[in-house]
Amino acid sequence: KKCRAESADRSVRCANLLVEYPRVSTSRLTGKVDWPGDVPLIVEVYRIDRSERKLSSYDLTKSRVPTHVFETDPSGSFCHPGLPEGYYVVRFGTDDGGWNCTWIKVRIANGLPKRTIRATLEIGI
Repeated sequence: KKCRAESADRSVRCANLLVEYPRVSTSRLTGKVDWPGDVPLIVEVYRIDRSERKLSSYDLTKSRVPTHVFETDPSGSFCHPGLPEGYYVVRFGTDDGGWNCTWIKVRIANGLPKRTIRATLEIGI
């Protein structure tokens, strides 16, 4: 399957809880978000400085515009082929506000093994 990430003109709206997964280092942004829906999810990518990587993902993204926004396929799989090396916060969610936002910090670097990111989207309370 070809790795593609066409830009989407959508933005994530979060329910009441914040879910953050442990940091991942990989050569490419690829993975799958598990959830019971069958429509594409929104993936927002925020570029951050190395010095910011210990700050909370919520604080890093609340006042910034994402550098990339794209969608998963209907099964939740995603792949972005062209992120330059660096540090990122990736946020997954929907635009209806009914699901808790899920964040993960990702370091992209050439020469690292390609690790598949797995996350789960949980319904808001």
